[in-house]
Amino acid sequence: MKFKITLAAFMVAMIFTACKKEKNNSSDSNDQLSQANQTAAVENYLNESVTTAVDLNDGNEDNSGVYRTDVASRVNACATVTHNAVAKTVTIDFGTTPCTGTDGKKRSGKIIITYTGVRDSSSARSIQYLNYKRDSVNMNGTLSMSGITRSGSTVSYNLQTINGAFTFAFDAGGSFVVNSFNRSYSINIGALPLNLSDNTTTITGTTFTGVNRDGKNFSVEITESIVFKGACTLAGIYYPAQGTHKISVGNFPAYTINWGSGVCDKSISVTILGQTQTITLP
Repeated sequence: MKFKITLAAFMVAMIFTACKKEKNNSSDSNDQLSQANQTAAVENYLNESVTTAVDLNDGNEDNSGVYRTDVASRVNACATVTHNAVAKTVTIDFGTTPCTGTDGKKRSGKIIITYTGVRDSSSARSIQYLNYKRDSVNMNGTLSMSGITRSGSTVSYNLQTINGAFTFAFDAGGSFVVNSFNRSYSINIGALPLNLSDNTTTITGTTFTGVNRDGKNFSVEITESIVFKGACTLAGIYYPAQGTHKISVGNFPAYTINWGSGVCDKSISVTILGQTQTITLP
């Protein structure tokens, strides 16, 4: 049977028909309604935060070791970068007052990178975020970046949480907590190393788990490689352009989100209990 209903109505209908054991209320429907957006936003913030850290550590995306000092760079004008060669740490300090980079994003707080080997060609790093804030989201936690390999214009690595939960606190209220995260990334910077427009990030990996903004446990599994495109980000679309997630929230039935076939848009397909609805995200 085909539907022409809003996302909210679609989710409410699913909850009433499939979750009779759990009393329905506005937060219940919001779990299903918001999880797609929350998941995409968190992955985007993680991706962008790692790119910011690596960019300021390495100097530029082609890993040439030529460190950026010009104000035309995306975030360099906002950050004080301090390198301790003895401790093998790089501290990136955006200060306590939000600074707007040339990409239009406001940042504050610190990122501390600890590396092994050579600073700009290390095969392993830890990246700690201390009250690092981008726009309206404050991030705290530490990521392990391991298995870093470089081949032509492609950089690959494994990223996972270490030393406890990674938290995202929102100015609008609530927090999103990632308890377990393990993903493999392949980033192709394209023919224009300093231009995001031809970048693509392909993500695979195991299920990640945590607690969403409504206090419900969740798990997210990648069933088809997730692809983010720099061109989409530049167009203000922060969702994946391609791939499929399988998501479970609380006691609700698992559902899948198909992000599309590579087009920069906000249209997705949600499938639950054998029924699929195409919807448009905000």
